[in-house]
Amino acid sequence: MTAIAAGFSVLAGAAAAQDAVQVDEIIVTARKTSERLQEVPLSITALNAQDMQRRGIREVTDLSSIAPGLNIEKDQGRRFERPVIRGQANVFGAPNAASFIDGVYIPDSLFATEMAFVDQVEVIKG
Repeated sequence: MTAIAAGFSVLAGAAAAQDAVQVDEIIVTARKTSERLQEVPLSITALNAQDMQRRGIREVTDLSSIAPGLNIEKDQGRRFERPVIRGQANVFGAPNAASFIDGVYIPDSLFATEMAFVDQVEVIKG
């Protein structure tokens, strides 16, 4: 009787596995190495191009909607958009948040990147 019940539970588990939804794994590179999002000991919000398209992120300022405490402030038009985390604006020109494209530091005066060309966005706090 036990063997039969165990056999049915294995079959039920196999059927449930077939019905399971496949979730894409997100790989982040915040610490200069590729790591699974679940294994990184930082507060990270990461979106790939499909996630950004699904959420309607078309401009840099739309990134404010993806991570709590993140704002993209406009200063002197689109040319001077800058990231601000938790209200700590860079009043005297010293940035409190850094931007990187393909691992290269980008000064906030160059932060106006077209989102159509962005494959992934990572917001790292800490």
